[in-house]
Amino acid sequence: MTTESFDRSCGERACLAVPQPVVFTRAGLAGELALTEGASTLAVFAHATAAGRDHPGHRFVGDVLRANGVATLSIGLRTAEEEACGAPLAGVLELTLRMMAVLDSLAASGVTRPLHVALIGIGAAAASCAIVARQPGLEAIRSVVLLDGRVDLHDAEVAAWRQPTLCIAGRHGASSSGQPLAGARSLPPPHRLVKLRVQTQPLASAGVFQRMACEIVAWLQPRGTSHRKSMSADAMELESTQ
Repeated sequence: MTTESFDRSCGERACLAVPQPVVFTRAGLAGELALTEGASTLAVFAHATAAGRDHPGHRFVGDVLRANGVATLSIGLRTAEEEACGAPLAGVLELTLRMMAVLDSLAASGVTRPLHVALIGIGAAAASCAIVARQPGLEAIRSVVLLDGRVDLHDAEVAAWRQPTLCIAGRHGASSSGQPLAGARSLPPPHRLVKLRVQTQPLASAGVFQRMACEIVAWLQPRGTSHRKSMSADAMELESTQ
């Protein structure tokens, strides 16, 4: 797929399994789409910025998902104009509208319409994605992953979640960064909280993205199977590492 409006082309062309640039005109967002043969799930990676989308670690996670039969779409949540001036991430209402526009475009395409959406919110985009995913009318979203972001996990917030949600966080090297995923030491089923022993911010320890990729691949397996497997020694559930 060449760089063109996904809305105008409706994504009807056959896409390679390697990421191809695409623009969602109605949402004002750009990204990369890769459709894996036989995929039943489309993992939509939402990054706060284009730089996050291009991070080699996050690209590695996408590679692992595609190797396991999951199609991927990686998008930045800032428009080209916002990227150019370094504007902060838009408010929740605006992000919800943008994400809904992306999902509408995916639903209008013959090649992406049959796929279940797994929304993966990363870093500064995680909290917004948690709110986006619980909005009515976004039925394509079947599961959510919130990756290393500051997300409110208090009981009232979690009770409002509409889809099974996996939260992953690691240790932060800067004390001023605060505790990510604050408000819980565990999550009730069907949700899951994983806290890695290793540092993820500001510089990731060796192996961080491999561990995150393994957790996400397991989570995206059919309900009741491998995403319930025991965690490795490199990750802890029900325990803070701060």
